[in-house]
Formats: sequence, C-alpha cells, structure tokens
Amino acid sequence: MEGSKSERHCAAERDSKCTDILGALEGLGFPNRGGSDSANWRTKFALPLATGLIITLAVSLAVYGIVRAIGWVIGGFASS
Repeated sequence: MEGSKSERHCAAERDSKCTDILGALEGLGFPNRGGSDSANWRTKFALPLATGLIITLAVSLAVYGIVRAIGWVIGGFASS
C-alpha cells in the first residue's frame, strides 16, 4: 500500500525543491546530469583557458625579452 496523503505531498514537495535546485544550478552552468552536458561544459571551459594561457605566455616572453635587452644594453655600457 502506498504512503498516506501527507507522505505523498512531502515527496512531491521534495521533488519540486530538487527540481528548483537543479534548475538553478543548471542556470549557473552546472549540468544536472552526466553525458554530453558534462563534456559540453568542459569544452566551454577549455577554450578560454587555452586562450588565457597563450596570452599569458606571450606577455611573459615579451617582458622577458625586454628585460634581457635592457640588461644587455646596460651591461654593454658598464663594460666599456
């Protein structure tokens, strides 16, 4: 025999709260189930991450080159 009316109401209320929470999380970019959704957020994250790392590497190498060039010029003046 199924539960009483109040037990069914509590179960339905609990399900609606779960649905509301899952909907809110999905709105924030968290998938509510595995599979293709799980891979989808990873691909959405990978492109900005790769772009950021490439920009960081390029800026770091540019600053390194400038500092080396300044050191080379100052070192040339100091030795003469």
